[in-house]
Amino acid sequence: MLIKNLIHNPNFKDKHILFLIIKKILWYNKEEVYLNFEKEISNSNFEKIQEIYNKYEKENIPIEYLLNEAEFMQETFYVNENTLIPRPETEYLVKYVINNISNISALNSQLSIYDIWTGSWIIAIMLAKLTKQKVIASDISQKALEVAQKNAKNILKNTDNISFVHSNLWEHIQEKNFILCANLPYLEENYKLDKLAEHEPSTALFAGKDGLDLYRKLIEQLDWKKYTAFFELTNKQAEILNKDYNLNWDILPTCHENIKILTFNIK
Repeated sequence: MLIKNLIHNPNFKDKHILFLIIKKILWYNKEEVYLNFEKEISNSNFEKIQEIYNKYEKENIPIEYLLNEAEFMQETFYVNENTLIPRPETEYLVKYVINNISNISALNSQLSIYDIWTGSWIIAIMLAKLTKQKVIASDISQKALEVAQKNAKNILKNTDNISFVHSNLWEHIQEKNFILCANLPYLEENYKLDKLAEHEPSTALFAGKDGLDLYRKLIEQLDWKKYTAFFELTNKQAEILNKDYNLNWDILPTCHENIKILTFNIK
């Protein structure tokens, strides 16, 4: 079967997913797929493509887990069932932290960045790549840390400014002047996941009745230090936390209508 015939095959309804699988199995980039439209696909490769597609369509397994890769800020990260799949709105968290660093790093070259509950380390790794600051990232899951270390080696040419810590939230923080970024689990306990998201680790998604258990715990442990914080949350959750702690948030937009990046300063 030719590549063009496979792509036009009506049995493969989701052409975007099919395209991703073809790229992965044939080791092509996007342009190479188009340039090789007339190339024959071997039977073994066709069977692999069909098997992966069927698992996605019939078993509702996320394509990122089937291919063991996900895109984030134009980088390809390794992911598996122990890590959350990156969302595009989280790119805004990274960008806002970088913008903040550019304004203050000249005054404090020793400024550290803490990425709490880092998951697959997409935030920490991109901050380490795009800034010169010291980045410390932690997670409560040892399995997630193993994925993170693999990603760091694949993405970064030099890992001197990033370190990895097995820790529960605040436990590893020592400095008194730092930037804190956190994309903690924030789904409400009764939130109904779609079939694909059901395959993601629940510990990376849910955090109590209103989804704020972990953020509350983190804020209460950090309120004596001096720091700038960036959190990813929903509009409603931002209002709840601001009312409870009088944090005087700045709410920063993302590509998602209901998800915002929230920043505040503790002096």
